[in-house]
Amino acid sequence: MEKLKVLFENRLVRVSVYTLCISFVSEMAYHAVKRWRKILVKDEVNEVLYTNDQTQICTASHKSNNVACKNRSCYIRNIARIVKCIDSAKASIDFSMYIFTAAEPAEAVLRAHRRGVRVRVICDESMAFASGSQAVAFHNAGIPVRFQTNSTGLMHHKFCIIDGPYSRRLRPSTSAVARYANESDMIPLLLNGSMNWTFQGFSGNWENLLITSNLQLIDQFEQEFQRMWNKFNNKNNCIV
Repeated sequence: MEKLKVLFENRLVRVSVYTLCISFVSEMAYHAVKRWRKILVKDEVNEVLYTNDQTQICTASHKSNNVACKNRSCYIRNIARIVKCIDSAKASIDFSMYIFTAAEPAEAVLRAHRRGVRVRVICDESMAFASGSQAVAFHNAGIPVRFQTNSTGLMHHKFCIIDGPYSRRLRPSTSAVARYANESDMIPLLLNGSMNWTFQGFSGNWENLLITSNLQLIDQFEQEFQRMWNKFNNKNNCIV
């Protein structure tokens, strides 16, 4: 002990020990921050789906095999990605869609509703009862559907919010969704772009659909969805 005491009384030794300690702590902090950033980057979702002149060039190959398609614009691959997003919903799905006729995404929405996810739909008044529209099917399943009335403008949005932070807080405490284990497991998603959720939109047009988990964007879309939802809150704005 005496030898150690004498050793630490030496200024050079003290400085060396302090320097080593600071270097060690700094190195640990650096690696911790690096790991944290990797986790954030890994969890962040930012991707774009496209439909274009390449969208149906692989259609024939899908009839003969079920291998993962390498065509980034493949409409079957795009629909599967959208369905996967909907199937990931644990608490809420909010749609604002000009027209929605595509069967597979609609089936995914109905599955979500049946497992207790709170679904809300806003569509255009002129398209709510159009041929193939899923709005009536959603209504018949117990999903609330609203639209604008007495407006010369179209409700031309094409966005979907999955497990948005604001909408999650609105869910009834008695909802079946209250049984999910951990909110930290949920990844909020925004799907937004030029693409109507129709066969033509998925396969025949030149369209885009952004999928992101950016909370700043999700927050702004949630605010607008909730504003419209509140505005269309009377029997003239609902399917009855």
